[in-house]
Amino acid sequence: MTVRITKEIEKNVEILHVDGQLHSEDVITLNTEIRRVTGSVILDLSQLQSADKTGVAVLLEIASTGAELRGASGYVKMLLSKNG
Repeated sequence: MTVRITKEIEKNVEILHVDGQLHSEDVITLNTEIRRVTGSVILDLSQLQSADKTGVAVLLEIASTGAELRGASGYVKMLLSKNG
């Protein structure tokens, strides 16, 4: 596994910190954590270094359900916009 996902709660909003590299084999872990969230969710991508095609697709899918993507680097933003 090349990604680490940690959770914190801030003002009744769950923040999932996605750190490392998000690859296709890590998508199940991310989806499992997202399903556990009962309310609003923010994905903090400030420590996400890269994502493969499957990882980008999952991030875009999660964002389309109303999750906020926060703190993405210029490189990750480029990946998201290129595939979005």
